[in-house]
Amino acid sequence: MEYHEKKHYYVVTIAGGLGSQMAKYAFYLLLNKKSKNTINMIDTYFYQYQEAWNGYELNRIFGIEAPDISKLYDADAPLVHDYFKKAAEFFIKEQPEEEIIRVSRGEYTYYNSSLASVKKIRDKVLFKLRYEYMTRFVTKKYGYINDRYKNNWYHLNANVYYDEFNYTSDKYFREIKDEIVNAFKFPNFTDEVNQFYKEKMLSEESVVLHVRRSDHMYDNGFLYEDNYYQKAVEYIKENVSNPVFYIFSDELEWCNNHIGELGLQESDKVFFVDWNHGMESFRDMQLMTYAKHNILAISSFSWWGYYLSKRTKKIVCAPKGFWLGVENNFY
Repeated sequence: MEYHEKKHYYVVTIAGGLGSQMAKYAFYLLLNKKSKNTINMIDTYFYQYQEAWNGYELNRIFGIEAPDISKLYDADAPLVHDYFKKAAEFFIKEQPEEEIIRVSRGEYTYYNSSLASVKKIRDKVLFKLRYEYMTRFVTKKYGYINDRYKNNWYHLNANVYYDEFNYTSDKYFREIKDEIVNAFKFPNFTDEVNQFYKEKMLSEESVVLHVRRSDHMYDNGFLYEDNYYQKAVEYIKENVSNPVFYIFSDELEWCNNHIGELGLQESDKVFFVDWNHGMESFRDMQLMTYAKHNILAISSFSWWGYYLSKRTKKIVCAPKGFWLGVENNFY
């Protein structure tokens, strides 16, 4: 494919909580591998106007440094509560003659500038919009979007804004797994409690049981209706001798009061991980990586706790249809 003399910008938005940020950054790393004749950047503008969890965390936790398009914006300009629009304004200012493509949720959209001159950007950005779909994807009940980012989408002849990539699957990241694992190296534990449980989890048949509720009941609610956790725990008990369950959740009190709905009994060995809070919440994910087995929720936080584990032989249970590459699936 031929590129214009001026290199195009390929920008990956970073938004959401830690798990989502990691998924989007992993996609950025993949983009760097596949698209070498472009200016590849991330965009953290979302966190300038939106309070979300603990904010942007990749630098603070992992020391990640990446070119960030939001650092190139006019610092004195008023906040715009639309990170794509902000990036589009920058694209038009830098390369007014170039098309803009927004890739999002299995489709892409072209934007053509109808500005008579770059100067008008200061007052109003006008777009002539037309939609064009690369594919009509099919979604199943509680299913995943298939083939959200095709290979040719890494070589689009325009300034491209990759929005809402949150597809955690080994299908996308297999070829750069070593690079991803190296990027997401947690800092060592600095407290005795986490260090103690790290060693404990490594020495026994530890099982992470992740329960995501609160703000994600809209996509996790059916797990309780379909007895997913009960089926997963039963499978673990049938295949693991003396399992020890570690419950991670944003609603630990609910878990403690509904232990039966999770497939557990009073006689089971169960620990509730309740000591990592606030800016140290990422330590929960770090602890997850030391478990020998995993029961995942519909949560990228869950998935990274499994994916970053150094253990190659393990049982991983997941809601059917969500995490490609996970062997044991249940409804």
